[in-house]
Amino acid sequence: MIPLYNAIGVVIGANLGTTFTGWIVTTLGFKMHLSALAIPTVGIGCLLAVSSDKEKRLNQIGLTFLGFGLLLFGLDLMKTSIESVAENLNIELLRGWHPITYLLAGALFTAIIQSSSASMMITLSALNAGIIDLPSCAALIIGADLGTTSTTALGALKGSITKKQVAMSHVLFNLVVDLLAFILLLPLLPRIMGWLDITDPLYSLVAFHSLFNFLGILLFLPLLQRFSRYLEHLFVDDDEVRKYIQNVPTDTIPEALLAVEKEVCRLFIQSSEINLRNLKINVQQLTIPTSLKQDIESAFDSALKYQERYNRLKTLEGELVEYASTLQQGSLSKGDGNRLLLLLQSARSAVYAAKNLKDIRDDLASFRHPDRTGLSDYLNNLLGIEQHFYQHILTLYQDVEHIDKEDIRDLYDSLRKMHDAFSHLLYQESREKGISELDSSTLLNVNRELLSSNRQMIESLRLLKRSTKNLGHMS
Repeated sequence: MIPLYNAIGVVIGANLGTTFTGWIVTTLGFKMHLSALAIPTVGIGCLLAVSSDKEKRLNQIGLTFLGFGLLLFGLDLMKTSIESVAENLNIELLRGWHPITYLLAGALFTAIIQSSSASMMITLSALNAGIIDLPSCAALIIGADLGTTSTTALGALKGSITKKQVAMSHVLFNLVVDLLAFILLLPLLPRIMGWLDITDPLYSLVAFHSLFNFLGILLFLPLLQRFSRYLEHLFVDDDEVRKYIQNVPTDTIPEALLAVEKEVCRLFIQSSEINLRNLKINVQQLTIPTSLKQDIESAFDSALKYQERYNRLKTLEGELVEYASTLQQGSLSKGDGNRLLLLLQSARSAVYAAKNLKDIRDDLASFRHPDRTGLSDYLNNLLGIEQHFYQHILTLYQDVEHIDKEDIRDLYDSLRKMHDAFSHLLYQESREKGISELDSSTLLNVNRELLSSNRQMIESLRLLKRSTKNLGHMS
């Protein structure tokens, strides 16, 4: 399997390659007598095809000649029929439309017939017959270039993640390049053809088609790897997100519920990892069992960045909801249904906890800036509270079967007292230490978001405790 950025390179290269159909059609279709060439080509192709075995190369060559001959024959029919249409058509009816009308018409027509090459042949025939002028035909071709992306988009709807990534690269590439060509190059078409010294309108059209695709490649080439990384973030492979539920059919209720439990436990650990990473708290600083430290450190691929981890966390929650929805369509008992609901609520709370910290990520980074050393004591105070919190909640998680309401209440009360103490300290010292109103407000907001995140983690653990029957084998 080739890397995604190489696959994208193939796609945008093929975009340029397909423009050579126009050159072939223009040279053979409008500059030569087609019927004189098409019939012998079909004859040679048929002769080679029927006189050799299907497996032999000669048969394939014959079929190639046959197909090419039929293409020329069809083009000759198209050209002569459009010429007859032009004789009986009031050409003025097709002139004077805004270029965007031709753009949309080209995109719609190509999306319907699923062939930009056919659109090019029809447009060349119309241009050759004088039905539509060159600028309007150029707008049609830009639209056809955009409309052809519907083929790959439709083909990837139910395909793999890689197919969706490649299809989206085709759509985005054509969308950007075609819009730039329509806005920037189309108004300059006469001048560009003058620079290229091309006077024939047919060659002008195919040259314009090749030119804007070539310029699009030059534009995207330096950004190819960054573009591929964006698409990898946009579409996440579900098999890399899920670990248990994809292996258990939903018609086996006990096993399915156990798989959901395991995924929710993974999600709780992943949320803890993301939050500790956001706070820059090293898990090795926590006094928790080594096995739990290893679970947290291996929660994600080490190469993934923060945003990628957060996206996977949300994707896992979405997968859980979808799996649970299918599970609920079966014969769930009332008790199993309640248990499933508690697990989903636990997952939702853990994701909310990560979202709270994500919202203050920039604020935390600004407090660490060397120019803001006056705030470092307050930041360290908050980080101390957070380290204390994760020390306790992960210890409780490790023995979740045996925790009770008092454990949850004690953790919540101690947490609230520490955050309240921080707020009181800040109110007292803000004037004494000359902390600006903006910084004071930001610190209070960060404190509030941290408290909210911690509450969500506690709620997630509480719901997990209520829903879980046996977690001893889930690490």
